[in-house]
Amino acid sequence: MSDKTADLDVLVLTQYYSPEPIGTAPYAADLAEWLGAHGAKVEVLTNRPHYPGKVVLSDYEDGSRDRETLNGVPVLRVKPFVPQRGNAIERLRADVSFFVRGLSALASGRIARRPRVVSFCPSVFTVLLGRFATAKGGRHIAVVHDIPSGLAQGLKFP
Repeated sequence: MSDKTADLDVLVLTQYYSPEPIGTAPYAADLAEWLGAHGAKVEVLTNRPHYPGKVVLSDYEDGSRDRETLNGVPVLRVKPFVPQRGNAIERLRADVSFFVRGLSALASGRIARRPRVVSFCPSVFTVLLGRFATAKGGRHIAVVHDIPSGLAQGLKFP
């Protein structure tokens, strides 16, 4: 354990987190769990799990597990907007929904601003939430893990 890691107080923001099996979830969980295992104080703000499906997992749909600890990491979940068709408008609604619910969690004190924030993108709204969640003088790191296919196409990526 590094002395520097033990002094860290980190908030991880991601729309997707364990137990979701693919996408950003495994990467975000690996980071949060590694930091926690090395002495950092870590908390995750995420949605109730649903990806890659189109419904929230049955163990989570009633909200009774909105606060839980997974592999030593405290996790706060918010109710998601789950896209049914996957079109751009629904994906945007899902991104904005997480942003608004994250702002609400900050405003209500369910999560606190932190000196270190890591936000996982494909959503620029999650990155924007990270800016709001970063304490004055703190550092915010945006992990660009994925670029939505429509955006990639618009930017002329293969």
